[in-house]
Amino acid sequence: MAEHHNTQQSDAVFISYARPDTSYAETIGDLLRDRHFSVLNDRSVSVGASFAGQLHDEISKADFFVVLMSPEYFSSRWCQAELVSAMQEEKTVVPVRIRGEPEGPLALLQHIDAESSNAPQVVERIVRALRKPRDGRRY
Repeated sequence: MAEHHNTQQSDAVFISYARPDTSYAETIGDLLRDRHFSVLNDRSVSVGASFAGQLHDEISKADFFVVLMSPEYFSSRWCQAELVSAMQEEKTVVPVRIRGEPEGPLALLQHIDAESSNAPQVVERIVRALRKPRDGRRY
């Protein structure tokens, strides 16, 4: 019998993105909220808090880690720090290519190609990936 994962508001998704991709990240976040996910990102960090420390805490709270890959993502030290933190926390990583080519460890993973899809189609594919049963590996 197939396992059915009923998404609750408690399912939290951290979206990792580069600054130039903020508008797209916000659109994806809004669409995931519409699907009853709690969305976290670097904007979840409180004013005056240790950015690096609270960013790590936000990633720790997430059930899933969605990466919006672009050339700017791979050149950002903060984005790379988020990815390392997610991998250390053994989060389920869902790579989404919005521009350019995947680099580093993400180049080895199957990804969602957003360049030829609209945002609702991309979110549908993200949700399917999050609901997919895993074989024990998180990334």
